[in-house]
Amino acid sequence: RAFTVEIAVPNKKGNIKPNLTAKVSINDYSSENAITIPQSIISENADGEQYVYVATAADENTAVVNRKIVTTGKTQGSMVEILTGVTDGDQLVKEGARSVKDDQTVEILKSQTDE
Repeated sequence: RAFTVEIAVPNKKGNIKPNLTAKVSINDYSSENAITIPQSIISENADGEQYVYVATAADENTAVVNRKIVTTGKTQGSMVEILTGVTDGDQLVKEGARSVKDDQTVEILKSQTDE
């Protein structure tokens, strides 16, 4: 879509001349404390509710996963804002998210960045 917009631009040094073109970025949404996750780990049940699996550590190498219903917000690329359902610090199942079941025990794999 196209919009006509008028923006007041300071021209103290006189560098801006009539009929110049410009690229403008407009921020139409921002959230300081947004939680964003990859869209690929979000599933949907038969009732249309979206959910993710959250892993809770059982011991050093295993965790139990539980399904958490989430409410999604804005998207940017492949990332989705989560409005409700998970909190900062929750460990989400990414690898194998489509094949785990509620209350299943899973193995925790350490990434090279964890070492």
